[in-house]
Amino acid sequence: MLRKIPFRTFGSRIFLIFLFSFIGISIILSFIYYQVTSKQLEDTISDAGMKNVKQASEHIDLLLQGYESLSKSIITNTDIQNLVGKHSKNSAVKAINDRTITNAIGAIYYAWDDVISIHVLSNDGAAYSYGALTQVVNPDYMTLDWYKQLQHSEGETVWFGMETDSLIDTSRDGEVFAFGRKLYNLTRTESVGVVIIEMRTDILQNILQNSNITEYTETYLVEQGIIKGGRDSQLFQQVAVELEPLSSAGKMKRVDDHFIVRYPQKINDWELVSLTESSIIKVEIVQFRQYFMIITIALVILSMILAILISVHVTSPFKKLRIYMRKVTLGNFEEIPIMKSYVELESLTGAYNQMVRKLDELFVQMREMTESERIAQIQALQSQINPHFLYNTLDMIYWMLDEHENEKLGDIVLALSSMFRYSSNWKYHSDVTLREELEQIKAYALITQMRFGKKLVFDWKIDPDVLDVCIPKMSLQPIVENAVIHGVSEGGGKIEIAAYLLDSVVRISITDHGKGMDQVTLDRLNTLFTQAEVKDDLSDNSSLKVGIGLVNVHKRIVYRYGLKYGLSIASSGLNRGSTVNFALPYQSTQHTMMRLE
Repeated sequence: MLRKIPFRTFGSRIFLIFLFSFIGISIILSFIYYQVTSKQLEDTISDAGMKNVKQASEHIDLLLQGYESLSKSIITNTDIQNLVGKHSKNSAVKAINDRTITNAIGAIYYAWDDVISIHVLSNDGAAYSYGALTQVVNPDYMTLDWYKQLQHSEGETVWFGMETDSLIDTSRDGEVFAFGRKLYNLTRTESVGVVIIEMRTDILQNILQNSNITEYTETYLVEQGIIKGGRDSQLFQQVAVELEPLSSAGKMKRVDDHFIVRYPQKINDWELVSLTESSIIKVEIVQFRQYFMIITIALVILSMILAILISVHVTSPFKKLRIYMRKVTLGNFEEIPIMKSYVELESLTGAYNQMVRKLDELFVQMREMTESERIAQIQALQSQINPHFLYNTLDMIYWMLDEHENEKLGDIVLALSSMFRYSSNWKYHSDVTLREELEQIKAYALITQMRFGKKLVFDWKIDPDVLDVCIPKMSLQPIVENAVIHGVSEGGGKIEIAAYLLDSVVRISITDHGKGMDQVTLDRLNTLFTQAEVKDDLSDNSSLKVGIGLVNVHKRIVYRYGLKYGLSIASSGLNRGSTVNFALPYQSTQHTMMRLE
């Protein structure tokens, strides 16, 4: 049975990460290179195709301009203009006129090497031709489309383009390039006939052939999807449906597996269209793929070898560290010699050695502290007896006073017992309700009123909606105590305690009507609370006439609820009293009343 590869080991994961990362990078790079190469090939074909098509278009424009000048030389010839359509009853004169017209056509014919034939056709049916020795003019030419198109023209050159056979000579087989114009008699300012000229296609075919950038390229002269120059082929029929109206010159468009370059002719409404099969790019890409696959396979094999070597080299120091760490689990706190392979490993081994030394010291200390801890636990259990002894003693004094009908002093002892239980019992948690906290304040008020009697008055303004708000335990007692100590003189005074809800914040205020404070002292006190938010050392503020308990309350609130809550002090001046404002978030609680033990 084959052993499973431990893929959870550090070395195997390094090997896999390195291997898959390299393969992933190779795939991404090959894809990017494929895209870039394809784009470069397309750009190369596009640039070459547009350059060749532009040059070919310019050559064709020059050729057609020459053909147009040929047609102009015929229709502007005075003999042809004056004699075509001129009727004479004298047969000799008619023969002379016909010969004159034919000679004029012949003179123009011999001036052009690539002219096949020139035909001047009068409106009365007379035909004057010059070209091959044997010519047979189609007697029904007036019914043909090309003749009707010339008759409906207004004197401009009408381009018929390349035709497989002559338009008018029934005896001629083979390609011709045909065009014509309407013939006018300028003296009578009327149309007297048409001129049809047929040229050899060699020059035009050479221009189109020379514009092909590859053996997979074909070039055509096209008018509204119809070939006017070049030989029809299956390739053109596949792409002709995609030839939308030309929007801009000299742009390449890819349609399916073909590249199309279109360029308009200046002399007419034709355009030069070059079609190139994309197979030329496919051939290059296939060769590239084969080459790249060989390189990729070789690199993958090399990466596997490198991954194994790197994995072994990287993991060997960690394997050594793991051996020493196993010894620690067995109680052998042996330090590791500092490894110089990696900075991180040096730091790790140093931290490990420090940990081993600390553990060794802790084990020694634990053995030494075992006996002390046992004694401390006994003392802690014993100390729990003392509070119960004090509670029971105060209860006993209360019942003795009750038996002697000293109700007032008994209430004082009962209040003191309640306060002592409340302040010393932190068994469950440090949060209580405002209702519980006020009960203890009332007990404290009862005790203080024993001293001042009716001279000390407590005024309670408590909103019932905030009685169940959760507050930190022993939050109000230090504030009320400070108000009694600093705000009540021997002659007595008044302490106002108010609690209400404002904007989802519980506002509590403790106001005395004592000696108050000046602005400097007030600012120093509020600064003390601000500093207490970020400072723990308050020894330098001991000169202020405020108990450290107020600062403790403020810090507990800030630490628990945030900087927007806490204490602040206000005073209208000396002998005008002071107010301590207390802000808490509105947090209702279902806190269970603490049971008195």
